[in-house]
Amino acid sequence: MNEAVVAVRNNVEWCDLVCRAHEVPTSREGGLWVARGTPPAFYPDLISERHTVSASAVGEALRDRAACAAKDSWATLELGGMGFAVLFTAEWIFHDLAQGGNTELDWTSITEPEELYQWETAAGREGLVTAGLLAEPSVRVILARCKGRIAGGALANASDSAVGVSNVFAVLADDLSVIWKDLPVVIHRLLPGRPIVGYEHGDDLEAARSAGFRGVGPLRVRVRR
Repeated sequence: MNEAVVAVRNNVEWCDLVCRAHEVPTSREGGLWVARGTPPAFYPDLISERHTVSASAVGEALRDRAACAAKDSWATLELGGMGFAVLFTAEWIFHDLAQGGNTELDWTSITEPEELYQWETAAGREGLVTAGLLAEPSVRVILARCKGRIAGGALANASDSAVGVSNVFAVLADDLSVIWKDLPVVIHRLLPGRPIVGYEHGDDLEAARSAGFRGVGPLRVRVRR
Protein backbone atom coordinates (compact mmCIF):
# COMPACT_ATOMS: atom_id res chain seq x y z
CA MET A 1 0.00 0.00 0.00
CA ASN A 2 1.18 3.53 -0.78
CA GLU A 3 2.86 5.04 2.29
CA ALA A 4 0.89 8.28 2.12
CA VAL A 5 -2.35 6.28 1.98
CA VAL A 6 -1.29 4.40 5.11
CA ALA A 7 -0.62 7.70 6.89
CA VAL A 8 -3.93 9.24 5.80
CA ARG A 9 -5.98 6.23 6.86
CA ASN A 10 -4.33 6.07 10.26
CA ASN A 11 -4.98 9.79 10.77
CA VAL A 12 -8.63 9.40 9.82
CA GLU A 13 -8.99 6.56 12.33
CA TRP A 14 -7.35 8.67 15.03
CA CYS A 15 -9.55 11.72 14.40
CA ASP A 16 -12.58 9.46 14.37
CA LEU A 17 -11.56 7.89 17.68
CA VAL A 18 -10.99 11.29 19.31
CA CYS A 19 -14.33 12.66 18.12
CA ARG A 20 -16.29 9.63 19.25
CA ALA A 21 -14.55 9.77 22.64
CA HIS A 22 -15.92 13.32 22.90
CA GLU A 23 -19.39 12.11 21.86
CA VAL A 24 -19.18 13.77 18.44
CA PRO A 25 -20.78 11.55 15.76
CA THR A 26 -18.85 10.99 12.53
CA SER A 27 -19.36 9.56 9.06
CA ARG A 28 -17.21 8.24 6.21
CA GLU A 29 -18.74 8.42 2.75
CA GLY A 30 -17.55 9.18 -0.76
CA GLY A 31 -13.93 9.49 0.28
CA LEU A 32 -14.69 12.03 3.01
CA TRP A 33 -14.52 11.73 6.77
CA VAL A 34 -16.81 14.27 8.47
CA ALA A 35 -17.41 15.18 12.11
CA ARG A 36 -21.18 15.58 12.44
CA GLY A 37 -20.84 17.93 15.39
CA THR A 38 -18.24 20.34 16.73
CA PRO A 39 -14.90 18.50 16.98
CA PRO A 40 -12.46 19.04 19.86
CA ALA A 41 -9.95 21.89 19.59
CA PHE A 42 -7.19 21.32 17.03
CA TYR A 43 -9.23 18.64 15.19
CA PRO A 44 -10.83 19.10 11.76
CA ASP A 45 -14.45 19.05 10.70
CA LEU A 46 -13.54 17.14 7.53
CA ILE A 47 -10.71 15.05 6.05
CA SER A 48 -10.39 14.12 2.39
CA GLU A 49 -9.53 10.44 2.62
CA ARG A 50 -9.15 9.81 -1.12
CA HIS A 51 -7.30 12.00 -3.61
CA THR A 52 -10.22 11.73 -6.05
CA VAL A 53 -12.48 13.82 -3.81
CA SER A 54 -13.66 17.05 -5.46
CA ALA A 55 -13.72 20.55 -4.00
CA SER A 56 -17.46 20.68 -4.64
CA ALA A 57 -17.98 17.57 -2.49
CA VAL A 58 -16.10 19.25 0.36
CA GLY A 59 -18.18 22.41 -0.04
CA GLU A 60 -21.40 20.41 0.02
CA ALA A 61 -20.37 18.46 3.14
CA LEU A 62 -19.59 21.71 5.00
CA ARG A 63 -22.27 23.91 3.47
CA ASP A 64 -23.98 24.62 6.82
CA ARG A 65 -20.80 25.51 8.75
CA ALA A 66 -19.67 29.10 8.74
CA ALA A 67 -16.58 28.29 10.83
CA CYS A 68 -14.84 25.00 10.17
CA ALA A 69 -11.56 23.30 9.27
CA ALA A 70 -10.85 20.93 6.39
CA LYS A 71 -7.80 18.70 6.07
CA ASP A 72 -6.88 18.40 2.39
CA SER A 73 -4.89 15.19 2.66
CA TRP A 74 -3.36 15.45 -0.81
CA ALA A 75 -2.92 19.25 -1.07
CA THR A 76 -4.91 19.28 -4.32
CA LEU A 77 -8.24 20.93 -3.48
CA GLU A 78 -9.01 24.52 -4.47
CA LEU A 79 -11.24 25.80 -1.69
CA GLY A 80 -10.46 29.53 -1.73
CA GLY A 81 -13.68 30.32 -3.56
CA MET A 82 -15.61 28.77 -0.67
CA GLY A 83 -14.03 31.07 1.89
CA PHE A 84 -11.27 28.75 3.07
CA ALA A 85 -7.76 30.05 3.78
CA VAL A 86 -4.67 27.89 4.21
CA LEU A 87 -3.84 27.56 7.91
CA PHE A 88 -0.67 25.55 7.25
CA THR A 89 0.93 23.15 4.79
CA ALA A 90 2.54 20.02 6.20
CA GLU A 91 4.10 16.72 5.17
CA TRP A 92 2.96 13.19 5.85
CA ILE A 93 5.82 11.32 7.49
CA PHE A 94 6.72 7.63 7.55
CA HIS A 95 9.25 5.66 9.61
CA ASP A 96 9.97 2.10 8.53
CA LEU A 97 9.47 -0.74 10.98
CA ALA A 98 11.12 0.55 14.15
CA GLN A 99 13.88 -1.29 15.95
CA GLY A 100 14.70 -1.68 19.62
CA GLY A 101 17.35 0.35 21.39
CA ASN A 102 18.00 2.76 24.21
CA THR A 103 16.50 6.21 24.74
CA GLU A 104 18.11 9.38 26.02
CA LEU A 105 15.06 10.38 28.06
CA ASP A 106 13.01 8.45 30.61
CA TRP A 107 9.65 7.52 29.07
CA THR A 108 6.44 6.28 30.66
CA SER A 109 3.09 5.22 29.27
CA ILE A 110 0.43 7.06 31.25
CA THR A 111 -2.41 5.11 32.83
CA GLU A 112 -3.52 7.29 35.75
CA PRO A 113 -5.56 10.54 35.70
CA GLU A 114 -2.98 12.42 37.80
CA GLU A 115 -0.24 11.68 35.27
CA LEU A 116 -2.62 12.56 32.44
CA TYR A 117 -3.21 15.97 34.00
CA GLN A 118 0.56 16.57 33.98
CA TRP A 119 0.77 15.51 30.32
CA GLU A 120 -2.15 17.69 29.21
CA THR A 121 -0.88 20.73 31.11
CA ALA A 122 2.63 20.42 29.67
CA ALA A 123 1.28 19.79 26.15
CA GLY A 124 -1.37 22.52 26.25
CA ARG A 125 -4.06 19.95 25.43
CA GLU A 126 -6.32 20.20 28.46
CA GLY A 127 -9.42 18.05 28.10
CA LEU A 128 -8.29 16.28 24.93
CA VAL A 129 -7.74 12.78 26.32
CA THR A 130 -10.96 11.45 27.84
CA ALA A 131 -11.14 8.52 30.24
CA GLY A 132 -12.32 6.41 27.31
CA LEU A 133 -9.29 7.35 25.20
CA LEU A 134 -6.93 6.67 28.10
CA ALA A 135 -8.39 3.17 28.43
CA GLU A 136 -8.43 2.48 24.67
CA PRO A 137 -6.10 -0.50 23.92
CA SER A 138 -4.90 1.04 20.65
CA VAL A 139 -3.86 4.34 22.25
CA ARG A 140 -0.80 5.28 24.27
CA VAL A 141 -0.24 8.59 26.07
CA ILE A 142 3.52 8.85 26.49
CA LEU A 143 5.52 11.23 28.64
CA ALA A 144 9.27 11.94 28.66
CA ARG A 145 11.26 13.11 31.68
CA CYS A 146 14.82 14.33 31.98
CA LYS A 147 16.29 14.13 35.50
CA GLY A 148 12.81 14.24 36.95
CA ARG A 149 11.43 17.20 35.00
CA ILE A 150 8.85 16.78 32.24
CA ALA A 151 10.65 17.14 28.90
CA GLY A 152 7.84 16.37 26.44
CA GLY A 153 5.54 13.70 25.14
CA ALA A 154 3.23 12.47 22.41
CA LEU A 155 0.16 10.40 21.60
CA ALA A 156 0.32 7.14 19.64
CA ASN A 157 -2.54 5.22 18.04
CA ALA A 158 -2.31 1.80 16.45
CA SER A 159 -4.24 0.78 13.35
CA ASP A 160 -3.94 -2.41 11.29
CA SER A 161 -1.06 -1.20 9.13
CA ALA A 162 0.71 1.50 11.17
CA VAL A 163 1.11 3.37 14.43
CA GLY A 164 0.30 7.05 14.24
CA VAL A 165 2.21 9.60 16.31
CA SER A 166 0.67 13.00 17.01
CA ASN A 167 0.55 15.83 19.53
CA VAL A 168 4.34 15.64 19.90
CA PHE A 169 5.63 18.38 22.20
CA ALA A 170 8.81 19.51 23.93
CA VAL A 171 8.73 21.74 27.01
CA LEU A 172 12.11 23.20 26.03
CA ALA A 173 13.02 23.76 22.38
CA ASP A 174 16.39 22.09 22.95
CA ASP A 175 14.61 18.82 23.80
CA LEU A 176 12.68 18.56 20.52
CA SER A 177 15.29 16.67 18.50
CA VAL A 178 15.92 14.24 21.37
CA ILE A 179 12.21 13.53 21.74
CA TRP A 180 11.85 12.75 18.03
CA LYS A 181 14.98 10.58 18.12
CA ASP A 182 13.55 8.57 21.04
CA LEU A 183 10.00 8.19 19.69
CA PRO A 184 10.58 5.28 17.26
CA VAL A 185 12.23 3.27 20.04
CA VAL A 186 9.49 4.06 22.57
CA ILE A 187 6.66 3.30 20.16
CA HIS A 188 8.34 0.02 19.14
CA ARG A 189 8.32 -1.01 22.81
CA LEU A 190 4.67 -0.12 23.34
CA LEU A 191 3.06 -0.95 19.97
CA PRO A 192 5.54 -3.15 18.08
CA GLY A 193 5.50 -4.59 14.59
CA ARG A 194 4.27 -1.66 12.50
CA PRO A 195 5.76 1.40 10.78
CA ILE A 196 5.13 4.81 12.33
CA VAL A 197 3.23 7.57 10.50
CA GLY A 198 1.97 11.07 11.14
CA TYR A 199 2.28 14.58 9.74
CA GLU A 200 4.34 17.58 10.77
CA HIS A 201 5.56 20.97 9.61
CA GLY A 202 8.13 23.53 10.71
CA ASP A 203 10.65 22.60 13.40
CA ASP A 204 8.88 19.32 14.18
CA LEU A 205 9.18 18.21 10.56
CA GLU A 206 12.90 18.92 10.55
CA ALA A 207 13.36 17.10 13.85
CA ALA A 208 11.36 14.12 12.54
CA ARG A 209 13.48 13.94 9.41
CA SER A 210 16.65 14.01 11.51
CA ALA A 211 15.21 11.07 13.49
CA GLY A 212 14.76 8.92 10.36
CA PHE A 213 11.22 9.80 9.27
CA ARG A 214 10.67 10.33 5.55
CA GLY A 215 8.30 12.78 3.94
CA VAL A 216 5.81 10.87 1.75
CA GLY A 217 3.45 13.59 0.53
CA PRO A 218 2.00 17.04 1.27
CA LEU A 219 -1.24 18.03 2.94
CA ARG A 220 -2.94 21.33 3.73
CA VAL A 221 -5.20 22.33 6.56
CA ARG A 222 -7.67 25.05 5.56
CA VAL A 223 -10.01 27.04 7.75
CA ARG A 224 -13.15 29.08 7.22
CA ARG A 225 -13.66 31.55 10.05
